[in-house]
Amino acid sequence: MEIEKLIYKEKQNCTGCIACVNSCPKKCISIKTDREGFWYPLINHEICIQCGNCDYSCPMLSDLDNFKNECNDIYAAINKDNNIRQSSSSGGMFQLLAENILDSGGIVFGAMFNDKWEVVHGYAENIDQLCRFRGSKYVQSYIGETYQLAEKNLKLGRKVLFSGTPCQIVGLKRYLRKEYEKLITVDLVCHGVPSPLVWQKYITFCSNGRKIYNIIFRNKKISWERYLIEFDFENSSTYQMPFDKDLYLKGFLSNLYLRPSCYSCRFKGVDRESDITLADFWGIDEILPDMNDHKGTSLVLLHTKKGDKIFSEIQNKIRVKKMNLYLNKIIEYNSSIIESAIYNPKKEKFFKELNNGKLSVNILIDKYTKTNINKRIYQNMRRKAASIKILKKIYRKILK
Repeated sequence: MEIEKLIYKEKQNCTGCIACVNSCPKKCISIKTDREGFWYPLINHEICIQCGNCDYSCPMLSDLDNFKNECNDIYAAINKDNNIRQSSSSGGMFQLLAENILDSGGIVFGAMFNDKWEVVHGYAENIDQLCRFRGSKYVQSYIGETYQLAEKNLKLGRKVLFSGTPCQIVGLKRYLRKEYEKLITVDLVCHGVPSPLVWQKYITFCSNGRKIYNIIFRNKKISWERYLIEFDFENSSTYQMPFDKDLYLKGFLSNLYLRPSCYSCRFKGVDRESDITLADFWGIDEILPDMNDHKGTSLVLLHTKKGDKIFSEIQNKIRVKKMNLYLNKIIEYNSSIIESAIYNPKKEKFFKELNNGKLSVNILIDKYTKTNINKRIYQNMRRKAASIKILKKIYRKILK
């Protein structure tokens, strides 16, 4: 099998989308977890019939070099419902797209927490269930059998919205092998997916024996730009920390424990296989200040006529501005649109120490994300300057 040769050659050749597992008619592909906590396929050759389904479904074997979208329209957008927007990571667009699908009797797939606070893909068939998908989750999501469930519902004639990372969307498309008019795919601008192993060790450290009631990766209580990670516990205690102070997010943003494939991602770019790409509209304050009240603004990239159609159907529920002329500026503020995460050379040593178990995960992340004094002073100056700028803008708006 080609996928085995790819993974044997380099682990960065597997995204962990497990399209191969979903596609196997003999169920001869299982999942093994490596020392970093990431998933890789393992083929049982005794029952494999050499059908080639796994190779065909692999996104790493897809030809993306000459891929071009039907359209590349760009928008800044804000959900008019402030409650939904406040509980969303940016402007609250996903909720409206999902509601549109559910209103027509469809089904929505996305990333959610399970009862162990692992991130997995699940589905929603009513609006009350959509809250499970709302908000960023900075852990690799386990696809499970959701590709199969999506296909089953498409064959029944239902509309399906499937959201995920760019590699997960390409994995779905490869698995399905054909275009479905009733399928809407939504990907995101992805920095990279962190290790589920590190995440589980971190929540064990954070909870310290307390039972977790809720986790929010991006609480916007201060502002959209200065978000907090929050753990709520059943004993009414809470852990809140700014993103640049929390150890887990520091390690994530330092690229310390991303999946190997994330350091050379094939699925970056403006042209994508999804219908819609959603992201934070970083830089909106400089590009279009009127669309920034520091509560979150979405960047929306439309790639297909299907994506354009569903986006047009939610226009009365959003504030929106077309931004096609600002693509270069947008990429300048959010380089993850086109660029992979830079490999952190401390990664190998970090995982070696993590696996020997002598030091706890919080101590190790702190150890491997420390910066020298000059860099720390520079970062603090930038943070203070950004905070002052935000406060001045808020103050000016109050005076108006």
